[in-house]
Amino acid sequence: MSTPDTNERIVGYRTAAEDFLGTAKEDLSASESVYISRLVASLADAGSQTILRYRNEDVTANEFLASIYRYARALATLGIGRGSLVALFAPNCPDAIAVRYAANLIASAAVYLPLPATSERRAELVAQMAPDLLVVFPQTTGLVPAGTSARIASVGVSVAGASVRLDNIASEQGSEAFPCAARPDDLAIVLSSGGTTGVPKGSRRNFMAYSAMVNVPSSPDRRQLVNGHFAYLSQVLVDVTLLGGGCVVLQSCGSFRAADAANPGAREIGSCHCTYLRCERGRPCQYADSRRARPSAARPFYMCRPNPSWSRSTVTSRERLAGGDR
Repeated sequence: MSTPDTNERIVGYRTAAEDFLGTAKEDLSASESVYISRLVASLADAGSQTILRYRNEDVTANEFLASIYRYARALATLGIGRGSLVALFAPNCPDAIAVRYAANLIASAAVYLPLPATSERRAELVAQMAPDLLVVFPQTTGLVPAGTSARIASVGVSVAGASVRLDNIASEQGSEAFPCAARPDDLAIVLSSGGTTGVPKGSRRNFMAYSAMVNVPSSPDRRQLVNGHFAYLSQVLVDVTLLGGGCVVLQSCGSFRAADAANPGAREIGSCHCTYLRCERGRPCQYADSRRARPSAARPFYMCRPNPSWSRSTVTSRERLAGGDR
C-alpha cells in the first residue's frame, strides 16, 4: 500500500502558497536559491564569527555549519529526504535549530510542534502530522505522548522508546559541505501558531514561499534575543537574523521590569548587547539597556511581534479532522 505524501498527511494545514506564490516569484529571481542554500552559504562566509549564544557560550558559524552537515548525513542514514517530514518537540537551543536546517538541506520538510496542554491533545497532534521522525531533547522528553507510533530520535539524552540517538549518529558523520537538495516546490516548513486557543494551528509553506517570507532586510549587526523556552514561536526571527549575518542570543529571561537594575534578566540582556528583543506570547514587558531606566539611544531595543499576515492561511487541527482545507 502506498504511503501518502507529506502534503496529503497534513492537508488540514492550509498551504500558504496561495498567499505567497506571487510574492515569491517577485522576490526570488530565477538565479536566487532557496533560503537554506543561502543560509549555509552565509554561514560559510561568516567563518569564525559568533552567530549563536546559548547558556553563556558562543557558537561560531563554522561550528554551527559543521553541526548542520553532520545532522543532515545522520538524517539521511535514517532514510530521511525529499517527501519526509521531521517533527521536533524543540527547545530554543543550537541542536534543535541545526536539526531543522539539516532536514531542509536534504529536501525534507520540518515542523517545530506546538505544545498542546494535555497529553491527549499532543497524541492527537502527532498522529495527525504522522512524521517520519519525531525528535526530542532533554527539555522535551516529557512531551512525547504515551503509546505514540511515531519513530522517535533523541538528542542529548537517551529516551525509553527512542529508536536512535541522533546526536550520536551525527558525531560519526563528516562535516564536509554538499549541495542543497531542496527544490522551490518541495514542502519546506509547517509553521505552528502559539496555540493560545488550545487548538493547534499552523500553515505549510514550500521552499519558494518560505524563502520569500524570510527574505527581508536584516542588519549583520543585529543581535536578536529569543527569550522563549520553545522554538516554534521564534523560528522566523531566528532565520531572518542568521540570513542577514546577525547573531541570535538564546536566553530564557522571561518578564522583567526594565528599571529593576538588580533583575538577572536585565543584567543578562545588557551583557549580551542585544539590539532586538522578542517578548514571548506578547506579554507586556519593558526592555531597556540595563544601565539605564529607559532604552538606550545608542543601542535601541525593539519588541518583535508575530507577523499578522500569518493568520490568513491557518486552519485548526479540529477543522482538519473534519476534512477542512479552505
